[in-house]
Amino acid sequence: MITIALIEDDPVISDGLELFIDSQPDLVCLLSVSSAEAFEKQSGDIGIPQVILLDIGLPGMSGLDYLPVLTSKFPDSAIVMLTVHEEADSIFTAIQRGATGYLLKSTPFPEIRRALEQMAAGGSVMSPSVARKVLAFIGKPAQSTQTEPLTPREMDIVNGLVNGQTYQEIANQHQISLETVRHHIKNIYRKCRVDNKADIIRMKLNREI
Repeated sequence: MITIALIEDDPVISDGLELFIDSQPDLVCLLSVSSAEAFEKQSGDIGIPQVILLDIGLPGMSGLDYLPVLTSKFPDSAIVMLTVHEEADSIFTAIQRGATGYLLKSTPFPEIRRALEQMAAGGSVMSPSVARKVLAFIGKPAQSTQTEPLTPREMDIVNGLVNGQTYQEIANQHQISLETVRHHIKNIYRKCRVDNKADIIRMKLNREI
C-alpha cells in the first residue's frame, strides 16, 4: 500500500486525483488540503506519507517556500512537485530545496501512478519535458562572460542560491540585512551579465564562476 498526501488548491485537480487514488486498491490518500498552512494544522495525525504531492502556486505560503519546512518535518517522504510551472528557475529551486520529483499537472493518471510507485520505491521522477529542460539548462554554454571577479561575500551568496536558500535565509546565515543581500545580488548579475537566478546557478554548476 502506497500512502499519499496531497497539497493542491485547484479543486478540479485535487478532486480528480483523490478519485483516481481511491479507485486504486494499493493507493491511499491520507490527507488532501488546499494550502501549506492547512497541511501544517491537519497533518499531525496522519503518520508519515510515503509520497507528498505538492503544488507550487498555493495560496499563502507557496509550495517552493514550504518545501524546506516539509522536508524537515517529513524527511522520509518523497516530495513531488505537481505543477503547471516549467520554468528552469522553478525546477531548480524545487530540486535544491528537497523535491525528489517534478510532474506537470497535465500528466495522465496512469503515468502519475507509475511515478508514485517509483517514488515509493526510492526513485525520482520528472515529466519528460521537464527532464529535457534540466539537461538542456545544465549543458547550455555561457551566454556572456563574467566581467570581473566576485567578492568572497558575493560567492557566499552564490553558494546560498545553489543550495536553494532564500534571500532571507542567506541574510540570516551571514548576519546581514535583506537589503544588503539584494544589493549583492544586483552586483552579481551585473558582473556575470545575467538577469536571473537560474543563470547564476547554471554558471556555478558549470564552474563558470
